[in-house]
Amino acid sequence: MKSLIFSSMLAFSGASLAANEMYVGVDYAYNNFEIANEKVNPNAVYVKAGYEFFEGIALEGQVAVSGGDDDLYRMNFELDKSYSVFGRFESPASYGFSADILLGWSWNELAVSGPEETYNGIDSYDGFAWGVGINQQIPHFEDVKVRLGYQVLHSETDFKLANYTLGVSYIF
Repeated sequence: MKSLIFSSMLAFSGASLAANEMYVGVDYAYNNFEIANEKVNPNAVYVKAGYEFFEGIALEGQVAVSGGDDDLYRMNFELDKSYSVFGRFESPASYGFSADILLGWSWNELAVSGPEETYNGIDSYDGFAWGVGINQQIPHFEDVKVRLGYQVLHSETDFKLANYTLGVSYIF
């Protein structure tokens, strides 16, 4: 089974085994938190760094810095902390475009504040996280990529932490 998974990852990555590149990037995230069929949209900025072990296969870490908050029923919601670790699998580029899949784990804290009679506190949500994205290399700057993505950082029956991202990465 393990060899089948590894073979699939190699096939998705173009089956080339030489990479050993590092990258750093910044993504603006429009967060979409769904709480019991209601939505709040606090913003955040994600700083990411990764190391590509094989062509198209990387380990990526992300840290969020809160960029804003949002209100729902006189309660204020803000992404207090968010840390994620992903395995990143990227397809070979065609005409400068590539697609990627993120699979990993995320640790998140959501700060909620409001009037005294409502809930006030910080809730922690951690668990399996995933994402998909489309990358575009910038012409004449082959080491720079723009990425448009979607990530789900936590998902339960009545609660979902997800975001839409737009960012840029630099490859060393």
